[in-house]
Amino acid sequence: MELNTVEKGKDVIIVGMAVEDILKMRLQAFGIKVGSLVSIKQKGLFGGAYVITCEGQSIGMRRKDLMKIEVKEDE
Repeated sequence: MELNTVEKGKDVIIVGMAVEDILKMRLQAFGIKVGSLVSIKQKGLFGGAYVITCEGQSIGMRRKDLMKIEVKEDE
């Protein structure tokens, strides 16, 4: 499933990222990579910016970028 479809507050694990290289490098600088545990903290109105959390850090991202990140449920 895509990260933008996850309900708010639910923990998921990243299994794939089909984002641009520059965004992938920026996310890795924050510790967000394949295998990371992330959750949606806030969803923007009308499909606006989302806030995701990973290892205690909150990052704002566009919905269209979250649509390119594949996740699975945390077990």
